[in-house]
Amino acid sequence: MQQLQHRLRPESCITLIQNGMGVYDELCTTIWPDPVTRPQFILGSTTHGARLWTPKKAKPTSGGGLEFERSVVHTGEGEVVFGVVPDPRREVDYDQRLFGLDSAGNGTQQYSLAMPIDSPRLPLPSLSPSTSNERTTQTPLEATLTALLSLHELNPSLLPMPNMYRSLLQKLAVNCAVNPTTGLLAVLNGALVGSPHAGWLIRAIVEECSEVMTKYLASLASPTTTSADGTTHSPLDPETVAAFSPDSLERRTLQVLATTARNTSSMASDMSRLSLANPNSSTSSGGTEIEYITGYLARLGERMGIPTPVNRTMLELVKGKEEIYGMSPGMVVRSPDARVETRRANMGKKKVVEKQETVTAKI
Repeated sequence: MQQLQHRLRPESCITLIQNGMGVYDELCTTIWPDPVTRPQFILGSTTHGARLWTPKKAKPTSGGGLEFERSVVHTGEGEVVFGVVPDPRREVDYDQRLFGLDSAGNGTQQYSLAMPIDSPRLPLPSLSPSTSNERTTQTPLEATLTALLSLHELNPSLLPMPNMYRSLLQKLAVNCAVNPTTGLLAVLNGALVGSPHAGWLIRAIVEECSEVMTKYLASLASPTTTSADGTTHSPLDPETVAAFSPDSLERRTLQVLATTARNTSSMASDMSRLSLANPNSSTSSGGTEIEYITGYLARLGERMGIPTPVNRTMLELVKGKEEIYGMSPGMVVRSPDARVETRRANMGKKKVVEKQETVTAKI
C-alpha cells in the first residue's frame, strides 16, 4: 500500500478480505490518518475453503527451464459477504443509499442486527456525492461493488456495515479458537472435535472473546440506561447479546470444525512451513496471521479493560514458535526417523531428480 499510495486518490476504492481484523485500522493509522485524503474501503469475509496444490512433476518451459504447475483447489462451498465502510468525508450515507438505512441503523425499514437483510440487486443506486443526473460513468466504489456482486459462483452478498462488522467479529472469535490451536497441535480442523482437552481450550477462548466483544459492541451503542427501580439495561439488543454469548460462539466454532474437518487452517499451514524450513536456508518461510487474530482480540481486551489470559497465552506460544524457528532452527527437536525429501533441478536434462534420504541420529 505504501508503494501504491501515490497512485491512490480519495475516490479510489480498496477491498480488504483477511483472516482476523486490524488491517483497515492499521492503514488508517499509518498511511491515511487524514480522512480527507483516505480512499473508500470495502471490507469482506469469506467462508469458502481453498488450498494451493502443486504437483510433484515439473514440465519444461520454452526458455529451457522447469516449472511446477500450481492450481487452487476449492475445498468447501461458502459465501463472500461485503460491507462498505462509511464515507470518511461524510458526504454520502452508503447504507442509506443501498438499503434505505442511515448510519445509525434507522431508515425507511424497521432495522435490527438479527433481521435478514436482502443484498441490493444490480444495477446499484448511485453512490456518488454528486447529484447531477448527467453522470454517465460509475465511481470506483460503484464499479468495484458491481464487479464483486457479479461473482455469482462465489455466492456474494452485500450487508449494511453494522451487520458486516458483527459478522467479522463472529468470524474473529472462531479464528481465535481454531487457528492457533490447530497450528500449535499440528492437526486438521476435525481433530479438535474429538478431544475433550481441545474442547476445554476452545470454550475458554470463546468465553474471553464473548466478554470482550460484548463490551466492545456495547461501547459503540447508545449509553447504558438505568430504570427507576435501579435495574441497569444493556444498550445491546437481545439478538446481539445472544449471538455473542459463549454458547453461541462455541456452537459456531464447532460447526465450522465439523464442516471443514479435512481442512488445514491457514495458521496450521503457516506453522507447518516453519517446521519444514531448511535450517541452513537464508530465506524466510514467513510468519503467521496471529497478530491480526489472537493479537487483535488481546489488544481489544486491553482497550476494554478485560484480561484475556488464555488468548494471550496462545498468542505468546505462536509468536515464540515463530521466533525460535526463525532465530534458532538448530535448537528445534526433529524426529530421528524423519524422511527428508529434496529436489534438484537438472537444467541441462530438463528433469527433476527426487532424492529421499533417511536422517538418523544417535542420542
